[in-house]
Amino acid sequence: MLGLLLYIAIIYLLGGISASIIYHRILRHKVIVLQPWFEKMMVVFALPAGTPVQWVGTHRQHHLYTDVEGDPHSPNVDGFWYAHCGWYINSKNGFVCLIYALSGPFRMLFDGYWRPRNRLEFNHLAKDIEEQPFYKWISKPFNYMLCLWLYLIVLVVTVFLFWKTTGILALWAILVIVYNLGDSVNSLGHLFGERFGDKNKSRNNSVLAFFTFGEGFHANHHRAPHQLFPNQNTALGVSNWIIKIWRLFGLIKQDAKSYK
Repeated sequence: MLGLLLYIAIIYLLGGISASIIYHRILRHKVIVLQPWFEKMMVVFALPAGTPVQWVGTHRQHHLYTDVEGDPHSPNVDGFWYAHCGWYINSKNGFVCLIYALSGPFRMLFDGYWRPRNRLEFNHLAKDIEEQPFYKWISKPFNYMLCLWLYLIVLVVTVFLFWKTTGILALWAILVIVYNLGDSVNSLGHLFGERFGDKNKSRNNSVLAFFTFGEGFHANHHRAPHQLFPNQNTALGVSNWIIKIWRLFGLIKQDAKSYK
């Protein structure tokens, strides 16, 4: 059982680190530059969040039109469920969104086909990502589907071989948790917590930040998107230590100016 808990913890860490630091802070905001081989490897771990081109384009649109018409996923414009996960599947039906949110490994299976073929309207905002051969290749529908399904197969086969049904249930649970924590930044992160009085309604939510590697300090991020982590002394400690470890092992090539 200890081995299963460790495996689940690794899935949680890889999912959170790759989406938060790699997709969000590095690919989108360009706050640091990683060694190319290491960045590409971490991007593969982030694939459940969507293709690199799609994720970056959508997030840049979100910063351009935060909480107003044009925001791809604002709960203040289109409601909680659409912002949470309905925007992926073009649905505002709460029941449909709930089923999708709880589908765990089946969500990875569905997303492998669906995500690189839909909601591509903001890809033009990620031309810099698309110009990089590896990210262009892995963002293509068939290539993304193949990689994400192989990712899922490895996860399922591993837990079943070692922990049988218990492992499958644990994998389902952690995938539901990881997906919904990420989605909560878009939904809860614009509904509950401290505001700065800015025009957008992004919030700082300490509880959400603790479980999302600091992403829950969303109001701070919208105020200073160019900073790696704009609230260094709170729940972001884990992310800070990750960056320090990467620096120690020479995995960070240089600091860089961001797109604001």
